[in-house]
Amino acid sequence: MRQIRRWTIWGVVGLAALVAASLAVPAAAQEANPAGPAEPTESDGWELNARLTNPMHEFWTLEFQNNLQVLDGDLIRGTALGNELRLQPLLPLVFGRHDGVVLSLRVTLPIVTSPDLDNGVVGDDQEHITGVGDVEFLRLIGPNKRRGLVYGVGITSRFPTAPTDELGGGKYLVGPAGQVFYLGDTWVVGALVEHWVSYQGGVGREDVLRTDVDYVIARRLTEKWSVGMAPEASWEWGEGSDNRATIPVGLGLTRMTRLGYLPLKLRAEAQYSVFRPDRLGPRWVFRLQIQAVIPNAFED
Repeated sequence: MRQIRRWTIWGVVGLAALVAASLAVPAAAQEANPAGPAEPTESDGWELNARLTNPMHEFWTLEFQNNLQVLDGDLIRGTALGNELRLQPLLPLVFGRHDGVVLSLRVTLPIVTSPDLDNGVVGDDQEHITGVGDVEFLRLIGPNKRRGLVYGVGITSRFPTAPTDELGGGKYLVGPAGQVFYLGDTWVVGALVEHWVSYQGGVGREDVLRTDVDYVIARRLTEKWSVGMAPEASWEWGEGSDNRATIPVGLGLTRMTRLGYLPLKLRAEAQYSVFRPDRLGPRWVFRLQIQAVIPNAFED
């Protein structure tokens, strides 16, 4: 059990250390290497922050996101901890006249730490299990826009790569996806919607009909700092009325900085689920997020 919990601890500690290290980079070191992505080196403040908030942009990015969860519900006594460490590379392709169209490709690779269910119930010893979760692949296409209304439509897929029931759903999922964001001088408001339908998977696993909504409300404080929330709500269409919705609200801070010549977006946020499943769901989520703009392999 101690060895399993280290995944949760080291996920949080590692991300916190990287945040602290990037904030400590001296200005001279940040300007020492002017090479790298051309546009982010010219504007790595609020404008870049706003554009990185949604997947429809032209920058290659690598994101690490750690979500520490405080779970409760009918399946456990009191509360239990869970954790999800996500690796999200985003590799958009820009094409068309005047590079006016962007095809956004985002893969989510999760490492999940979940309470070990004993006959469907979390035991009093609260043992945990850790491993790879279900991998997701999001594809969106739309106009390549820097400001104003930014939108895209596409397809989302999920693959049952998790080795156990606790770590994944055991089903192949596919469905439509779309987003609409407003990128302004002071505010960013918008949502990414993904609708999942299962079409194949393990025998005995429940069919899935689910909608996920990642919504964002952010306000500029300074050129480098912003405040807001970016929770992930979901609705299970096949469940009972008491177990369908997970709707969190949150509050967090975002800081734009650099690690060497690479622009970084750093975020810390606490979220509380005002609606969550009665059986088992997250009451609190504590998120640490690092998103780095990386060089595009197809550009000089």
